Amino acid sequence: MLRQKIKGIFSSPPYVGLINYHEQHAYAYEIFGFDRKDELEIGHLSKGQGKEARDAYVKGIAESLINCKKYLQKDYDIFLVANDKFNLYPDIAQLADMKIVNQFKRPVLNRVEKDRSTAYAEIIFHLKEK
Repeated sequence: MLRQKIKGIFSSPPYVGLINYHEQHAYAYEIFGFDRKDELEIGHLSKGQGKEARDAYVKGIAESLINCKKYLQKDYDIFLVANDKFNLYPDIAQLADMKIVNQFKRPVLNRVEKDRSTAYAEIIFHLKEK
């Protein structure tokens, strides 16, 4: 039985259609002997960034947030670092029955993508219970 709930979460969820996270962390699966389940990865690179992929991403992140609620105290704080170039996080928050109370822009200086020439920033979304 869960006795004490947590106050909040700070995370950087996967970005829609940007990176194959399973491949990026393949060493961990090998070291620990975990089964890979690439097909369950939210925002997997192979699914692209089209409407269907974006819709699945919104649903997947929202479901993850809903699942977290059972471990959270009332008046929780969630901070999510996101590359939200498709403006998906307002829909994610609504679907998870949360509200975005603040947004912080964070410049990205070290990037993993091949094109590093374009200026780039992420947003840290602060979400709370509705």
